[in-house]
Amino acid sequence: MNRIAIIGAGVSGLTMGRLLATHASVTVFESDSRPGGLIKCARVDGNLFHTCGGHVFNTRREDVLDFFWGIFDRDRDFVKADRNSVVKMPDGAEIPYPIENHAYMLDDDTLRAVIADVAGMRAAGSEPANFEEFLRKQFGDTLYRLYFGPYNRKVWRRDLSDVPLSWLEGKLPMPAPEEILYNNIRRVKEKAFVHSSFYYERQGGSQFIADTLAEGLDLRCSSPVSRLDRQADGGWLVDGERSEDP
Repeated sequence: MNRIAIIGAGVSGLTMGRLLATHASVTVFESDSRPGGLIKCARVDGNLFHTCGGHVFNTRREDVLDFFWGIFDRDRDFVKADRNSVVKMPDGAEIPYPIENHAYMLDDDTLRAVIADVAGMRAAGSEPANFEEFLRKQFGDTLYRLYFGPYNRKVWRRDLSDVPLSWLEGKLPMPAPEEILYNNIRRVKEKAFVHSSFYYERQGGSQFIADTLAEGLDLRCSSPVSRLDRQADGGWLVDGERSEDP
């Protein structure tokens, strides 16, 4: 049986460990004292804190759902809730998410600018070449300036013009201009967008997810990897330990 080393016990490393462990001997190396990576939680004075922001579970992919619910008990371990979030505007106004469905709540000048953007969307014939162009063409310059640009730069920490369009599939709402206008006129409460609902952990926050994914794995916490050496036969030495047989 092949031996495989995974460096990092975040949600991706733990998931890969689970998937690969069905046909290989897997060791997961983690520099921290516990698994979780970006979904780690901490107890401070009896209160639970998500150290990198709140984390919940949702997906539209059936294969991901099958994998996840094959490990967790949906009814016992989680609570399903609708998203109830707002976008805080520079003037202090709170606009419900998704913002493009609630443009009617913006101030008059901003609303007129959004309407002008939406009315001109059909005239923009060229296809977007990157994430920034997509957001501008999909939602207009006004909503891009107010929300979509600042929010996505904060989240992804990179120039949005460097993000390829191939990354977008299934990740963002893609309403047509007519749909944006209709939803605002009819005051539609959109529930079909990607993150309209979540599964919240009943106990332990997202640390519960990390700890459960780690169960049964050869997980070596407090074990930072300092050296990788490729061998002539194609295998690797991880800090001097053989990770894969030829």
